[in-house]
Amino acid sequence: MRFSVVIPLYNKAAFIRRSLDSVLLQTLEDYEIIVVDDGSTDGGPDLVAGYDNHRIKLVRQENRGVSATRNRGIGEASGKWIAFLDADDAWKPNYLQKILMLTEKYPEAGAYATAYEIIMHSGKVVYPKYKAIPPSPWQGLLSNYFHSALGAPPVWTSATTVPKHIINKVGGFHLGVPLGEDLDMWGRIALRYPIAFCNEIAASYIQDDKHPGSRHHYYFTNPEATFVRTAKEAIRRDDIKAVNLKDLHEYMTKLQIYIGYDCLVEGRNPSVARKILLRTSPTTSRLKWIKYRTLLQTYLSGQLMRSVYNNKP
Repeated sequence: MRFSVVIPLYNKAAFIRRSLDSVLLQTLEDYEIIVVDDGSTDGGPDLVAGYDNHRIKLVRQENRGVSATRNRGIGEASGKWIAFLDADDAWKPNYLQKILMLTEKYPEAGAYATAYEIIMHSGKVVYPKYKAIPPSPWQGLLSNYFHSALGAPPVWTSATTVPKHIINKVGGFHLGVPLGEDLDMWGRIALRYPIAFCNEIAASYIQDDKHPGSRHHYYFTNPEATFVRTAKEAIRRDDIKAVNLKDLHEYMTKLQIYIGYDCLVEGRNPSVARKILLRTSPTTSRLKWIKYRTLLQTYLSGQLMRSVYNNKP
């Protein structure tokens, strides 16, 4: 078995068929699908069980969170490469074929990713603008992952595949992290291995059910991104390979600025957002602009904030 497709499922009954069907339409057939139900209450697992297909394996567990769910899927996998797909996203029919091409050309890579499109709730399609990556058609090893990640993320969960032995080396997804657990995983890999990337769109990030919920409350008591803690520890141990420290530090700063933004916009807690933002020291003009714009907004009244953010409840 070449590929094990790991799909975490939690109350995504409205979308799981779309995700499964996108895998079953792959031009490459050497794969298995492991759907791990994380205690859904909406009938989604029954929809999965209704597929009469030997490739699909349904695993059920009590609700433990997305990290534990993905880790369970990895543990159940028999494939050489673990392909991640969220239950409300989808692949183009050539996704696994593109990944296979990358694995054959760049066997030294720690992760393989393709470009993706973002389909907004309105139906509008957005094409991320990647930093320091040649335009399509291009494939190769990212010369500096952390520099590229200062723009649109080149590595995104539903467009990323990782060799199982690499996951075993760097460890699974960190438990108890409601936001950024995927960025932490890709960062841990990038600290030690090159990342292979194909700049041709082969996956769709679909926004019709992306609700952050109360994840921002995590940062009220843990005001530091998971990967920031990971990177600090790796730097302390000198456990990084061929990484530009300046770009790494700027990427860490980016994560913190966006946490501050999340605490302000989603958490409506300007004081926490302000403390997070004031502790950052970006060096690039783009991040400086985002920091000080958001910092200024922490001083707005509640009424002005609702106006700025389209009267979100």
